[in-house]
Amino acid sequence: MEIIFAGKVLDDSTVIEDCDLSEKSTLHLVTQTGRRFTGSRPLNQIVALDEEELLPVEDDGSSVKQPNNVHQTTHFFVYCAKCRGGPRQG
Repeated sequence: MEIIFAGKVLDDSTVIEDCDLSEKSTLHLVTQTGRRFTGSRPLNQIVALDEEELLPVEDDGSSVKQPNNVHQTTHFFVYCAKCRGGPRQG
């Protein structure tokens, strides 16, 4: 597992309580699936998900029921130190 904060992977020796995080800080936990990719994948690759995987999830793991007429749009940005032009909308 890796914990990412502000775009950086925290070292295993880092104590989160010592990081002086604000109340609205976001930490990302990334787990390894055991699959190792050889080579790189394009940043603009389309990932297909099942419809159930797209539903919001409650704290207890159950899916949140959404009305059929509700459409949610998610925006995210990708930063690559090797790419030119800074962050790009993805």
